Amino acid sequence: MNFKLASCVFSCSLLLAGQSYAAPEDPIVIVNGEVVTEQDYENYKTMREEQQRQGEPEPTQQDLIEELIKRELVVQDAEKQGLDKTPNFIARYESIRGNLLANVATQAYLDKNTFTEAQLKQRYEDEMAKLTLPNEFKTRHILLEDEAAAKSMIAQLDEGNDFSELAKAHSIDSGSSEEGGDIGWVRVGQVVEKFAAALEGIEKGTYSKTPVNTEFGWHVIMVDDKRALQAPPFDALKDRIAALVKEEQIIEYLTGLREAAKVEIKTAAAEEAPAEQTAAETVAVESAEQPATEAAPAESAEQPATEAAPVESAEAEQAAESTEQSATEATPAK
Repeated sequence: MNFKLASCVFSCSLLLAGQSYAAPEDPIVIVNGEVVTEQDYENYKTMREEQQRQGEPEPTQQDLIEELIKRELVVQDAEKQGLDKTPNFIARYESIRGNLLANVATQAYLDKNTFTEAQLKQRYEDEMAKLTLPNEFKTRHILLEDEAAAKSMIAQLDEGNDFSELAKAHSIDSGSSEEGGDIGWVRVGQVVEKFAAALEGIEKGTYSKTPVNTEFGWHVIMVDDKRALQAPPFDALKDRIAALVKEEQIIEYLTGLREAAKVEIKTAAAEEAPAEQTAAETVAVESAEQPATEAAPAESAEQPATEAAPVESAEAEQAAESTEQSATEATPAK
């Protein structure tokens, strides 16, 4: 390490004592006469935080300053070689500039079109009113190989025999037979279609009077309890609803620009864009139900940040993901 670089590193280590700079333009390090300011440091720190992978140790201030020094040295060397004048660099620079401007313009639009918590609450109430929340059933079953055996089980139940004891003795579902056929609380979307249809028709405290045939065999089903689900409270969904509203605002912004623009597409390969699904539709469809399972009822080199796709705020990027998760996972009514 040469004397100048060693001096820079030594100067950087002094910053760890807790000294803060009064203004963004104050120098934090000087590399070959080029000043790296406090604002440069803060910008770089923000970028690194955005790129930080989960579980990775956070870089110290000294780490970040050393990275800034190395970056500045590479930049200076690139400029000496005239790499900033090459067509490849200019093309990539313009692409990055365009993406950055698009992101800044989109964020500026969002900043001008803020919404209140009262508006979010109203949106929450509107979306919850559209939902049809499923029932949940506390269920037992006896799984048998053929219809005759299932009818025999129903006959024995009609005679007063205990459901749990029959399940332990005769059910071929090893996952639930030892528990008296108990498969816990299930929803329509969590079991195969024919089993689900039977659940809907069985009254609480009773069993199926005819065998239910699925790809797993013949079932005799007992519904011990039934309850409705409730949507989660506003506070649990507020951030996700806000992200969806912002996503809608971005779509509105882009639609307005497109309608006012004169656009000429010069390639025959261009296809008509598919219709956007609104945030409201997304919430209404995916709010309470989890994906249906097809199991038996008893079976239990990174790109630089500056080259990211344009026109997506952090909130908008998360909006689609949030609805794919259990954004509005329903909770049992008590």
